[in-house]
Amino acid sequence: MVKYNQKKLAFVDIELTGLDESKHEIIEIATIIYNQEEDRVEREWEKKIAPSHIETADPKALQINGYINNPHLYKSSLRSALIKFNSIARDCIIVGQNIDFDLRFIRRNMELLDIKPSFHRRDKLDLTSLAWWDIKDSEVKGISLANLCDRFKISNAGAHTALIDCKRTFGVYKCLMNKYLMNE
Repeated sequence: MVKYNQKKLAFVDIELTGLDESKHEIIEIATIIYNQEEDRVEREWEKKIAPSHIETADPKALQINGYINNPHLYKSSLRSALIKFNSIARDCIIVGQNIDFDLRFIRRNMELLDIKPSFHRRDKLDLTSLAWWDIKDSEVKGISLANLCDRFKISNAGAHTALIDCKRTFGVYKCLMNKYLMNE
């Protein structure tokens, strides 16, 4: 059996056409694969996905995630993107900011497309929970990714694009782990 500290971490983020999983779609997915044992990033990957029902999109969501500025970049099919993501994240611990939200969309769409997840549903780390110990007595306004990035002086430039948000999440994770190790 593989120990958790030997498993690779898959930092994951998605961008959507809105927040309602019954009608909104994944339009970006990204992951960074981090080898804990070797303390190195093995891979960065992202796909921009063509929405099937742009008419149901929330215009504010499309503005926030940048789709509205470059719709021609969103070409991949959801099926091919999820199959590739599934292959890359195989047996990894999934890590993200409010990761249950992203995983609900990912798992729902994988189920609809008859794709069996290659990662265990309980093998996940939520950055929000990891950060609680560090910020509980601080003046941080909240546990949003933007606030955590501000706390650790990580740039928020490019926020709300999947790969940039993976990089921001990974940066906060590394800062938190360094703090935890100093307190051992």
